[in-house]
Amino acid sequence: MNLLTLVLLIWWAGGMSWAVWLLCGIFICLALVIFSWLYAPFIFNPYQFRPQFFYSDLRAWCAFFFKANGVHWMEWYKKDQMKPRRGFAATVLDLNFLLAFFWIVLWLAVLNAKIVTVLHVLPRWHLWYIGALLPPVVFSTAFCCGVVLIEELVGAGRSMRGASPGWSCGNLCRISSRRRGSKDSRDMSDAESAATNRFQEFGGSTSTASEGSSGSDESNDEDESQSTWRRHRCCASGAPLAIVAVGCLAATAAELYPLTILRTIGWRKAFITALLYKAFWVHFLRQFCVALVRSKCFPRLGAWGRPVELWLLAFSMLRDMWASAFIFWTLSPLVALSAISQWVCPTWSFHHLLVYRQPGHTARENVEVLVYHDSGTGEQSGLDDESSFDGSHDGSSDTEAESNPSPRPTVTSRI
Repeated sequence: MNLLTLVLLIWWAGGMSWAVWLLCGIFICLALVIFSWLYAPFIFNPYQFRPQFFYSDLRAWCAFFFKANGVHWMEWYKKDQMKPRRGFAATVLDLNFLLAFFWIVLWLAVLNAKIVTVLHVLPRWHLWYIGALLPPVVFSTAFCCGVVLIEELVGAGRSMRGASPGWSCGNLCRISSRRRGSKDSRDMSDAESAATNRFQEFGGSTSTASEGSSGSDESNDEDESQSTWRRHRCCASGAPLAIVAVGCLAATAAELYPLTILRTIGWRKAFITALLYKAFWVHFLRQFCVALVRSKCFPRLGAWGRPVELWLLAFSMLRDMWASAFIFWTLSPLVALSAISQWVCPTWSFHHLLVYRQPGHTARENVEVLVYHDSGTGEQSGLDDESSFDGSHDGSSDTEAESNPSPRPTVTSRI
């Protein structure tokens, strides 16, 4: 997706207008690389363009990102993308990390030289200048801090690393309810033992009463736990991660507003430079947050590190949603074409014809037909006689077959 975005920005800046004949081979190679990276795993799937499988894939995509506040995506991201306690020192000192920072400094110098000459004519050019050069993470970080604060107040938490719960209102209420529950259970056990002693004084049996009381206590405890779970399940996993991701996207888009002045005056290349500067900042800070969350010292931050973790999860989920949705919906016209061809000719498939050189018909089978010569009349009799399939089989035919054995087949035909 990054390579596709850069090629589109080059086309938007006019880089293909004058060099379309000189660099035609390079752009063809780039198109082949982009197409193979995005669509090769799906093109060679024989059932990719079947409408019924397309609908099942759509439901699976929605469940992966949106079901249970994005818990399926979080589990996949934690298992396959995040490797705890590895990478902070290695990533910070990595050459790619330093090169990313070098690109940020380079785009900052280019953007600063272009923006200073324009913003001096504005009445409040200081605010426009600071807003244009700031990294586009201020509003999104403030939004994540507000979400984490609300989650702490209501006692809901989301953490990939299993951090210790904070002293929020919800946690304090649950702790106090546990203490009250333990105190009530002790009082109940004391009252039950006193009642049992009084019952034994009158010569009664305590086995049935104890069994009934234990069964009722277990059912009451189970009902109470279920009611508590229903009461807290709405906020047990925090705010939906997809909504947080959309909020972070809106906050980041709001920080791009100071760059619109470059678009207004017609400086298209300067506007593209500013967009690249902001994009490199987001990429750099995301890589830094990945290294920070994977480090050994991050669990010690506790609740203070949750805004960083939420910001990382939101932008990572937003990136995965955008890439998967782009691939999914760009393949949908081929699904519609496959549905039309399946409706017109159910046994033919353009996908199989294009990829596998086979239109989808059932493969022909070679059937051997054994032809026999009658020794007496010279007539031929095959296996498709009615007498061989109508179920009539008597002993006389067996006797004749034994007395006049038929020769081996002489002709073999294929259908």
